[in-house]
Amino acid sequence: MKMFQSKYMKLLLITMLVFLPFCAQQSLDSNLSATWLIPEEEVADGGPGKDGIAAISNPIFIPVSEVSFLLENDLVIGIQIGNLVRAFSHRILDQHEIVNHTIGNTSFALTYCPLTGTGIAWDTSEFTLDKTFGVSGLLYNSNLIAYDRETDSNWSQMLNLCVNGELTGKEAKPIHVVETTWQTWKLLYPQSMILSTDTGYSRDYSIYPYGNYKTSDSLLFSVSKLDSRLPKKERVLGIIAGEKTTV
Repeated sequence: MKMFQSKYMKLLLITMLVFLPFCAQQSLDSNLSATWLIPEEEVADGGPGKDGIAAISNPIFIPVSEVSFLLENDLVIGIQIGNLVRAFSHRILDQHEIVNHTIGNTSFALTYCPLTGTGIAWDTSEFTLDKTFGVSGLLYNSNLIAYDRETDSNWSQMLNLCVNGELTGKEAKPIHVVETTWQTWKLLYPQSMILSTDTGYSRDYSIYPYGNYKTSDSLLFSVSKLDSRLPKKERVLGIIAGEKTTV
């Protein structure tokens, strides 16, 4: 069964840790625009500062057969552009959050927020001078706010929307992604390529940087709404089709 089919391109399938927090920081006063589409009082300083968490913009990929740093149950995010398939492991994304890449004529930013567990890819091909995104250091409801390096505008990951800056109100163009275990990925895509630990940064990707965050019930950052029907960090599948959403 094919994971990637064009009929699903209009759907954004994301897995998430329910109402979790994220990853990043910067002073709100340093933004280009004082106008936000989201409540400014709910925009939080994540800690490391702008680009304090380094996005990967020159990714190196290796064949699945050469990978030795992943365990069978480790999660990966996969994307297909044309006939080319790439995978990105949570182990690396936990420490970089954004990977900028181009396949053929399609440039994209694979964004991942460790504290909300959300992986979303955006098509960035329409940008002209710089097609890459970086980590702003800001959070909205504990979720990643990325910024585009062409206009320095701020984008909410889970809203798929520019919420501050020159492009305020512009919607991101999601590209369909799949999240699964490393074991399953190898079986389905044995000839694919996966992001290498040779990222250009000195990191130990065998270490999860957030301690016991995955297993504890506590949140690092506040959220505007909590839903008690599920544990705070229960993984769910969110489906967005047009203006309709379901979990």
